[in-house]
Amino acid sequence: MKDINDENNTLEFKTAADRVPHDYWKTYSSFCNTRGGEVILGIQESFPQNIVHGVGDPYKIQGSLDCEFANPNKVSYNAMVNNPVLLRKYNGKAIVITQIPEVPLARKPVYINNKPTEVYIRTGEGDRKASNDQLEMMSRNASNTSTDQDLLTGFTTDSLDVDSVISYKEKVSRRYPDRGFSMVSWEQFLDRIGAVELDQKSGKYILKKATLLFFGRINEIHKVYPKFHVDYFRKDPGSTRWSDRVTDDDLTFPKMNLYLFFNLVFEKLMAMTQNSFSLSASQEPTGDRQMATAFREALVNALAHSDYDGPNPVVKITATSDYILFENPGILLVNEEDYIHGGETRPRNERIMSLFRFLGLSERQGQGGAQIFSAAYMNKVRSPEIKTNLEKTELKIWIIDLADSYPALGLNEKRILKYMILNNDTDTFSVPELDKKLTGLSAYQIRKCLGQLISEGLVRKTGNGKNTRYGLNPNTHEKITQQQMRLEQMRNAL
Repeated sequence: MKDINDENNTLEFKTAADRVPHDYWKTYSSFCNTRGGEVILGIQESFPQNIVHGVGDPYKIQGSLDCEFANPNKVSYNAMVNNPVLLRKYNGKAIVITQIPEVPLARKPVYINNKPTEVYIRTGEGDRKASNDQLEMMSRNASNTSTDQDLLTGFTTDSLDVDSVISYKEKVSRRYPDRGFSMVSWEQFLDRIGAVELDQKSGKYILKKATLLFFGRINEIHKVYPKFHVDYFRKDPGSTRWSDRVTDDDLTFPKMNLYLFFNLVFEKLMAMTQNSFSLSASQEPTGDRQMATAFREALVNALAHSDYDGPNPVVKITATSDYILFENPGILLVNEEDYIHGGETRPRNERIMSLFRFLGLSERQGQGGAQIFSAAYMNKVRSPEIKTNLEKTELKIWIIDLADSYPALGLNEKRILKYMILNNDTDTFSVPELDKKLTGLSAYQIRKCLGQLISEGLVRKTGNGKNTRYGLNPNTHEKITQQQMRLEQMRNAL
């Protein structure tokens, strides 16, 4: 159990003398629909110290909770089947603990009192009723259907940027020379790849949502998606303004769509990659290729997994000298561990993803996340960071090494950390071993620096006395990536 003074967005205290408090069920709904959490009954939230009152009859409350969890008129989904109600003592008083898990996307939204609109989400330390937009987002996330394949009545190929389609057609024709794509018109080409459907009455090709987003002129896209916006900008060190930008509301790009945005931004990211990673010993640009793949996968994923039907369909790419941040609307539709491991894929926009695959991008379905994290691990840069919630998903890919990504570290701490990273085949190090290798640093300085690295969570300490050793403390993402790479090496060996 967490400390009673540690209330946050996954911990809630409630007083409960002899019954389950009425507002418990709002918190149940919000935890199920957000990131899960723990509710402790018998504690009153107070400042500066929470007050432990306890509960009068914990067994009565336990039975009442178990009954209501199984009651479809109280909750739309029982998330507590494998999470029993816990009875504990705190400061000699009885308290009741429920550990409520986040439910799968297919089960959201979880509502209460048999009212589909009585849905709550967790924001900060409180429960807030979901808006209509949020209800619609959860319903779309729960569905296995891809809405970008829907036809747009009234939108024909007249709404497309023809230059974009012709450019795309030429690339696909070169990739599939036996398909005869070069022998047909660009409209017939779109029909053959499933991007349009012929209306027998009018004789015109009707667009699918994905086709409009991918090839459409920006003014036509805005007729269906008024808040659609794509934005790339680069910020130089020490500057608060951007130094380079690609966006749909710039007159420089009057025909902006997903295809043009991808091409323009990918070219800029490739230039950054070539400037950031040196050649290998054999003069092969290994690091370039690995990070280029990571950037490509991240950019494709951001565009193909965006919730364009949501209230804020904005894709934003921010490039700095330290990292690239990819932001897209909508929650990640697979859990973070599966995203890093690879294997499971659930693109939000199947048709947009297929248009990228015709170009030879994201051919290995479900491996994009694994490739991104593996590239970072192989190039010894800080592990990528992924955050996702109902509104948006953020992926930060670092392009500087782990030590330099922590500006609060001093030169000596960075020096020790870099040595550990470069010699990671040796699992742990003793102070005498580091003393021999890191000339100019005394054993006292090394111990002091190691203490700072431990406090930052970057280094771990094992053993005591003469048996004390220090090693890198990889985060969960890096551990998963290492496991994934070992499995890949085993497959290759077999």
